[in-house]
Amino acid sequence: MKRVLVISPGGMGCTFTLEVLRRAQIETNDPYDADGLKHHWNPRDPRYQIFAPAKTVYVWNDPLAALLSISRRGWLDDQAAKLGTKASGKTLSLRALWFETSRAHRDTFGLERHVDLWVNMWPPSLFFLLDFRLLHVQLSNLADFLERERHALDDLRVHKRAQYDLRAIPSDVIDVYRTLDLKVRTICERWS
Repeated sequence: MKRVLVISPGGMGCTFTLEVLRRAQIETNDPYDADGLKHHWNPRDPRYQIFAPAKTVYVWNDPLAALLSISRRGWLDDQAAKLGTKASGKTLSLRALWFETSRAHRDTFGLERHVDLWVNMWPPSLFFLLDFRLLHVQLSNLADFLERERHALDDLRVHKRAQYDLRAIPSDVIDVYRTLDLKVRTICERWS
């Protein structure tokens, strides 16, 4: 198998997936994003043509948990920049993000735009949408997609995520991200 690009909008389990695929002797983009490919919002960026992947794995997970994880690690600004949504000179906080999302009645961080651009870019034969929460169902299909034996991906397991208190998040913001999550899960189930 030639190169495999593994991407996500961040906080979804992409680094772990990259590490496991590399242990399975699959050539991938950099797990720690030194090449700038792991989370970039634009699939038409010339760096992707230079990398020239044969196939792409898009990693998805609970979007609210992802945002909370990114914030907990102090990466909101960096991740917003990678997703092309950071306003120049402004520091992003979860409180500001919830306010903007609530006001706009949509994802303002860039998760939805990221998944829309990437999912619509590739034919399903070259693109695998991996929902980490469905890994137990998708693992055999992922192994087939990557032209590997199933056991080569045995290390790819769902780990317990940090638990977050959703009471501090406005209910309309929760609805925005649950709707987005349902949209992506529906695509994932349709493609599986």
